[in-house]
Order: sequence, then structure tokens, then C-alpha cells
Amino acid sequence: MKIFSLSAAVLLMVSLIVPLGASDTVRNFELGHVKIPVYQKGKLDFIIFAARGKRNGDSITGTDTLIDRLLPGANVDLIPDGWQTRMYPLNAPLPEVLKFWQKRFDCSSAVLFTDSCTFDRKKNVVQGNSDVMLRTPEFDLDGIGFRSDLNKKELEIRSDVEIIYRRDDSAPIDIITKKIPLPAAYHTISATGDSLRLDMLHNEIMLIGNVKVIDGSTTLTCDRLTVFLKSDGKSATPATGILPRNDRSDSSTMLKGVSRILADGEVLLKRRPDYDHSPESMQYARAEHLEYELDSGRIILTGEDELPELIQDNYTLRGSRIEMLRFSKKAFVKGNCTILEYADAANRTRPVRVITSDQADFDGVSDLNIFTGNVTVTDNDADLKCSRMRIFLTNTAAAPAKKGKNMEFSPVNGSRELKRILCDGPVTIISKPQSGAPAQQSSTVNSLRAELDYSANKLVFYEKVKVVHKGDTLDCDRLDLFLKDSAGSTADKKAPAAGVALGGRASNEKTLSKVIASGKVIMKNKQSDLTTELMTLDFRELPKGTKPAPGMFASNNVQLIRIACDGKVVAGSFPGTIRSAAAGKRMLKAEHAMSDLIKNRSEFHKNVLIQEENNTISCRDMYVFTGKAPAIPQPVAKTKPEDDPDADPFALDMSENSAPSRIALSDGIDLERIVCKNDVILTNRDNKNQLTCAGGDTAVYTVKNGDIVISAEPPSRPYLRRDGRIQFSDIIRGNLRNEELYGNGNVQVLPDKNFKK
Repeated sequence: MKIFSLSAAVLLMVSLIVPLGASDTVRNFELGHVKIPVYQKGKLDFIIFAARGKRNGDSITGTDTLIDRLLPGANVDLIPDGWQTRMYPLNAPLPEVLKFWQKRFDCSSAVLFTDSCTFDRKKNVVQGNSDVMLRTPEFDLDGIGFRSDLNKKELEIRSDVEIIYRRDDSAPIDIITKKIPLPAAYHTISATGDSLRLDMLHNEIMLIGNVKVIDGSTTLTCDRLTVFLKSDGKSATPATGILPRNDRSDSSTMLKGVSRILADGEVLLKRRPDYDHSPESMQYARAEHLEYELDSGRIILTGEDELPELIQDNYTLRGSRIEMLRFSKKAFVKGNCTILEYADAANRTRPVRVITSDQADFDGVSDLNIFTGNVTVTDNDADLKCSRMRIFLTNTAAAPAKKGKNMEFSPVNGSRELKRILCDGPVTIISKPQSGAPAQQSSTVNSLRAELDYSANKLVFYEKVKVVHKGDTLDCDRLDLFLKDSAGSTADKKAPAAGVALGGRASNEKTLSKVIASGKVIMKNKQSDLTTELMTLDFRELPKGTKPAPGMFASNNVQLIRIACDGKVVAGSFPGTIRSAAAGKRMLKAEHAMSDLIKNRSEFHKNVLIQEENNTISCRDMYVFTGKAPAIPQPVAKTKPEDDPDADPFALDMSENSAPSRIALSDGIDLERIVCKNDVILTNRDNKNQLTCAGGDTAVYTVKNGDIVISAEPPSRPYLRRDGRIQFSDIIRGNLRNEELYGNGNVQVLPDKNFKK
């Protein structure tokens, strides 16, 4: 009788656990310790364990149910029973996780537990509304309500999804099989969402609704997150059901970690940068779509309605497509690239600097940023335009203790400072007047190439350089601008510079100290022009609060103090209000020229020539004074032999005190007094076309009234040629406007053998 009862019980159990067979009519039959194998293509794929089961036709309802997802080719004899299996909690410490997988690592790839569920034997679908716990070597999951299609290997969690994903150094299978010591810290990534879909066949996990992922100091939120998992396709050895040890290099044969992540809808990624671990310093990425390839470290941000953007410190980067390569520290922006810099990271209402371009490339290893296509830079001081701009930066942050592969990279990393900028043209820089100054005081610099080297305090413009300020222009082949740290430099405070920072933080505030124009230099304004081969402009920084005089380059609280020209200097001035080639034009030529705008004196040397409509003055050395000159004593004729023949009543005081008030460069050349030295020759042609020539060692010409005095060092005497005669005297005086020249003192007249009409 006992044997018959045991046989009947076995037959009843077989009818419950075998999914195949004749049509069953048994209903509401309950049995404990239910074990249901699920096969796919003749191979054991799942085993369902239930503490108690109730069968209703093709449907079985189980309580305290565990679904074991088996490794391919796992040995049935090694599979532990799932009844009364104790599942570790979601946030269990790593030793507890290891203890669980120590019994299952060689046969199970995933285990799911729920209080109550229903199994449809025909469709191979398990579903329930109770709490569900999914445990895998790679990640653990909790949720409420689920549906699992065992044929398609799909799992849906209906609500309250929580996930813990383990980092590589905390992977249980690697620790168990390779006998790796426990890591010092248990590194995990946590994620939550409203619902979840897991496709084991295609190795995809999708979190939907209010998604939040936390990885250390990094947090990701979005509407939908799709995680793509890797699979190596290896199978266990049939004899043992265990993968060979040398093939267990990955944490699982079914799930080999995350390969790619897609985030969609209101994506926000924020993290603390590597160079700054203060709580208030964060990096932000906003986009409609984010794609992350873990092996390559590629992060792609895109959007249809709004441009994706990166935010860090006081910088914001936008573009149609932002692509970052974490491991190689490179980034690319394609379409509508914009960088905005703000004076304060907390106040982003109005940027102090904006950079735009068609695309941009950022190289964090080489510290090189390249902007290409319609490049513009706008800040409070100037606007810059070019076709391509290369920005060289230098990293000032302290090196991290360990530079791992997971080190993040941002193209707007605030730890880098500006070093050098190369612009390819055409290049245009438009300076802006200081607050309250009229707009006409702005200046424009055009060239084919430009190099702005902030580490060397030097800006260089190459080829077809043209500077425009109000009505003034400067053309040359090359223009060098030299900078220096201003008196109010904030280098020690690491504040952003007044100049173009362009993706890094400049170390100092700069001010202009010198400008050198070379090549074919041509400078023009309404009343004068100047050509030379080399021109140097020196500047000084004005005391704080001093208003600079308006002029070319004279901005940012600096003042032009000196002009020097070398090589074929030709200057022309137009005394009238309208520039023309009409009468009154004055020309000055020399090999070397210098104008001191503080001492108000100019010097010209070697082959010096001043040419007016009817007059010329030539000499080897000339000194020109601007403004109102001091009065010159009137000459007295030497009638008595006892008078000192070396006495020069017309000797000129060339000290600084004699200099009148200065004029700005852009105001033109307004000559007041000219002193000529060495081989002085004066020619004048009167209204009767009569030519008069005078010469000596020194000549003093007062431009305002046209008076001129010529003298010579004894025993030489000045001379005057006219009408075939030459006249020698102690002094020659005259007025070029009245066309009067005459000798004074010991006059001697001789025939002029070299006379020419």
C-alpha cells in the first residue's frame, strides 16, 4: 500500500513538472517543492523552483518562486536546488555577494526571485505583481511586478526599479575564479527608474521614466536609458558544466559588462571634475540624446529642438553634435559650435566672452583647441573673426594621484590656461572703446594670419596687415604687438584675463607696451602720411583713473610715447583741412626718424630732406619740435671786429624744457620748429621762378612765420647763391613765405662758378 502511494505521488509530480505530454485536465492541484525545467532547442535553459505550486491547466501559480537562468552547457548535477534560497539584499556588502555566487558561478548566469507568480507552460511566460529580485554577477535589481518571456529571454519590471551595477574590480566571477583579493573599496553604480525591460537574447537593458544613475561623483538623469551588454558566446565544458579557467577572463559568459549606453529625453549628466574636488565645482552635460561607448570612451551628445551643451566653472559649450573621447582626451563639435564665458560661474545672465565656429576639435593631451569655419570671438575688449583658429593651452592643475583609464575629460576644463593662439585668415580684430567712450574710437586690424602668444606676451599679424582707427590707417607686411603684465595684474588670484581666454584661463591681465610694423609700412590720416620699412611705437601704462588720449593702439589705459622709423622714411603733411595733392603739401624724407611724444621732439638722420611747394631743406641730421616753440632772440649784425666771431645768438635750447605740449599720433604732423645740422642746404624758388640756394652747418626754421636762420662753424661761413653770384656772411636770415633771404655780417659776394638756372 505504501509503495502504491509513493508511486502515485511520483506520477502526480511528474505530471506537474514536465511541460510536455497529453492534455492535462487537473486543476487547483497544489504541490510543494515544484521544479520545472525549461528547454530551448533541446537544451536546458531555465529551471523554475517554487516552494508551492498550484496547477490550473497549462498555467502554474507558484509562491516563493526562483527562476534560474543557466549557463550554456551547464551540468544538471551541479545545479543547486532553488527552494528556500536566501537572496542577498540589493545593497549587500561584497563578501555576502561572493558567498552567494560561490555556489552558482559555474552554472547560473542570473537568478530571479518573487513571492508569487504564474507560469504559462505553452508560452513559456512567467509573470507576477509582487516584489521581484534579480541577481546576476554583474548587477542586482529590485522592482515590483514583472513579466518574463523565457523563449525570447525578455524581462519586464513594471515599477520601482532599483539597480546596483558592479565595477570590473568588484566582479564576483573574476574574484572567485582568479582568486583575486577583495578590493579595498566596493565600487558600484546605482540606477533607478519607473520600469525596466531586459532583453537577454540581445543583451539590452532599458530603464524607462525618471531614470537616475549615480556613479561616484557622477549623476545621470533622463527619461529613458538603454544599456547594451556584451556577450562572448562561450559555453561550459559538457563534462563538468564549468568554463575553462583561462576562458573566464570576463565576469560572465552571457553578460560581459556594459558596451554602450543610450540616454534619451531631458538628459542631464553632472560630475565633479578631476582637477577640483570641492563640492561646489561640477561639470554638467545637457542634451536630448546621449550615447556612450564604454570600450572606446566615446560620448556623443545631440538634440533636435535644443543644442546640447557642456557646462563647467564659468564656461558653457554648445553645438549641434558634441563628441568626447574620454581615454584619448579629445572632443569634437560639429555644427553651431559656441563657447560662452561668464565672469562668475554662479551668474550666467550675460557672457563676457563668446566664441562661435562651424566646428571645433579639442585635444586634451596636446592641450590644443582648433576652431574651423566662420570663427568669431566677442568679448568686452575686442571682436575677432577668422577662418581657422588654433588655441594652445597649458595645464596648471596638480596631477591626480592615479591617472586611470576612467579619467574624465572636458573641452572646457578650467584648469588649463591660455598659452598661444594662431589664426588663419582673413583675420579681423575690432577693438572696442572703453565704457563711455564714443564708438568712433574703435580700431580694426586685418591680416591673413595672426599669432597671439600670451606666454611670450606677443601678438603678431602677418601678410597684408591693415590697421584702421577713425580716419587713420596703417598698412604693413607684419605687425608685432608686445604686451606686459599690467600694474593691476591678478596673476596670483588666477582670475580670467581681460584678453581673449578662449577655452582656458589666462594667467595675467595684459597691457600694450610696444608695436612694431615692418615690411612696406604705410601710415595715413587726413592731414599726413608716412612710409617706411620699419616703425616702432612705444607705449606706457597710465596711472589708474587717468584717461588716455584717443589714438591708434592707445586703448586699455595706455598712451603712445615714442615713434621710431628706420629705412626710407617718407612723411607728407597737408596743412589744409582737406587731404589733396594741391599746393601746401610738405614732404619729409630720411633714413632714420624718431618722435618723442613726451618730450615733444623728433629726430631725423641721414639724407634728410624737407620739401614744400617752393622750398627744400636737406641735411644729415634734423630735429623737429611740435607745438608752440620758445621765442628765438633776434640776430644782431657784427659790425665791430672785437665781437666774438664764434658767438651764436641763434643757438637753440634743445633741452626738454623747451618742448611744447605733445600732440597725438592721429592728429597729424603739425611742425613748429626745425633745427638742421650738418651739410644744410636750403633752396627757394620765388614767384618769378628765380632760384635761391643757401647752405651752412646749422639752420633753424620756424614754420609758423616762415623765418629761417642759417649759420656755420668757423672758419666756414654760410653761403647764399643767386643770379650767378655766391654770397658769404656771418649769418643768413630770411623768410621763406616772403621769399626773402639775405646775408648779415661781413658780407662777401663772389661770382658763382657752379651757378645753374
